[in-house]
Amino acid sequence: MLDFVIPDEILPCLFYKTKSELHCAISAWSIKNNVQFKSIQSNQTRLNIEYLYTDSCAWKLRATKLKRHEDTWMISRVFAPHTCTNSINQDDHRQCTASFIVRFITPVLHTQIDIKPREIRSRINDKFNITPSYKKAWTARGKAIKTIFGGWTVSYKILLRYLDTLCLTNPGTVYDIHTIDSNRFQQLFWVFGPSIEGWANCRPVLSLDGTFLLGLFRGTMLIAVGIDANNGLFPLAFAIVESECIKSWELFLNRLKVMLLIIPSQPDLCIISDKHAGLIKGVSIELPWARHIHCLRHLRENYKKDILCDKMYWAGSASDFATFSQ
Repeated sequence: MLDFVIPDEILPCLFYKTKSELHCAISAWSIKNNVQFKSIQSNQTRLNIEYLYTDSCAWKLRATKLKRHEDTWMISRVFAPHTCTNSINQDDHRQCTASFIVRFITPVLHTQIDIKPREIRSRINDKFNITPSYKKAWTARGKAIKTIFGGWTVSYKILLRYLDTLCLTNPGTVYDIHTIDSNRFQQLFWVFGPSIEGWANCRPVLSLDGTFLLGLFRGTMLIAVGIDANNGLFPLAFAIVESECIKSWELFLNRLKVMLLIIPSQPDLCIISDKHAGLIKGVSIELPWARHIHCLRHLRENYKKDILCDKMYWAGSASDFATFSQ
């Protein structure tokens, strides 16, 4: 998990590539030894720290940036040995900051992007026998993701480059992006090439729904999901819009019809949705020949307090008259 070794002792003449690596190594040592310190001087060329409880321990450390080696730092002096001990580990530690945790979880995020704060807390506890707060683990996760993928603003700036790369790596992929006010992002619709090719072998059934995005700039994702011959879900089309409204659904369905030419040629097409007002109007305008039915899952949620809820669900799921009549 680490890109540096936690030193057994903090000694003079130890070298580090950056100030961040130096500070992180000292923090790791202090957490492992249950020692807390504070910085009394920290700038571009010097770092002076001392033990937090100076009345019982005179331990201090001084580090400097080497002039002839770009960004290389060296521990130049350690004043007095560390003499105090604390046998009880605290639930959290002064040096176990979000920035410190980032150094441990960044390599993990490369292969496990969906790591949860609970697991981050568990990993830190296994390594140092302390448990950082949930908020601190959540903040560290956000910082690590930003370190790997860049911030929200950067991601939107490279959106066109990303979409072009998708088209190169997934032949047949199509997208339609709308911008306003000097190339400011507004809406995006896309379908992966393999999905277009595979949809021809799926059942003529599309489930449509939207979900809120919780990023910095919010928005809503609209999605169309089909059903393959093995009754498996088949993600087909996606869109990022400002909100789930009539205009957004009309745009989504129009793009779906235009970019997937096989859809207009399917007279037996069935649309399943929660019957959102925008979907009702959008389907009637863009796909008037399609049969539009209500999603049983949403109906069940509306009637979940009713004793007939389960019977309604099973009746709606019946594939033949005999099962329906039971």
